[in-house]
Amino acid sequence: MTYERTYEETPEDRATRRVLNEVATERRRQDAKWGEQNHHAGVWMLILTEEVGEAAKAALEMHEADERAEYIQVAAVAVARVEAIDRRTKP
Repeated sequence: MTYERTYEETPEDRATRRVLNEVATERRRQDAKWGEQNHHAGVWMLILTEEVGEAAKAALEMHEADERAEYIQVAAVAVARVEAIDRRTKP
């Protein structure tokens, strides 16, 4: 699916697109490693919480590069959960 842009792209839009591309790359890496995941909601919450915990640890230790990488993983896990919900609910 492609979206037609109806506005002039700003530098902030480009920054967001770069980050979202990183999240998409991480999603592909996760699927390659684990295959399609269709966990129960509680398992997804555990996975997401574990990733948030890793981001928090990196932040508290002031390892900004690690923190950033963990936030990409947090976002990718959240996207994976939405994808799993969509697989269950779409006709």
